[in-house]
Amino acid sequence: MFEVKAYVSGYEVVATGEVHALNSPIDFHITGLKLRFSFENIKDGTTARFASENVDGVLNIKLINFNNTLGEGVLSPLPIASIDGRDIAVTFYVHSMENDLGTARRFTYCFLLGPEKNV
Repeated sequence: MFEVKAYVSGYEVVATGEVHALNSPIDFHITGLKLRFSFENIKDGTTARFASENVDGVLNIKLINFNNTLGEGVLSPLPIASIDGRDIAVTFYVHSMENDLGTARRFTYCFLLGPEKNV
C-alpha cells in the first residue's frame, strides 16, 4: 500500500469534494471551526464577490452574485483560520443553474493546510 499527498502553492491538500445545494447554504465543521458558505443575489449590476463575518461563532462566507453557469470562485488559497501554527485555507468554485425549484449550485471545494510558521 502507498500514501498519496498533494500540494498546491506550498499548501498541503487535506480535503476536496463537491456538494450540490438547492436554495440553501453549505456548512462545514473543521476541527472546531464552523464554516458556512451562503449565497446572496443582489441585482445591482455588480460582479461576483464575497464577504465574511463571524455570526454566533460561525464564520460565514457570503457569496454575492455567484450566478454564472460556467462557474466562478476563488482559486488562490484563502486563509480562514490557523491550527498548530499553520494556516487553514480554502479554495472553491461554484456553478449555478436556475430551474423551476430555484437556484441549484454545484460547489467544489478544497481545504488546505499551510506550512509551519516560524514563530
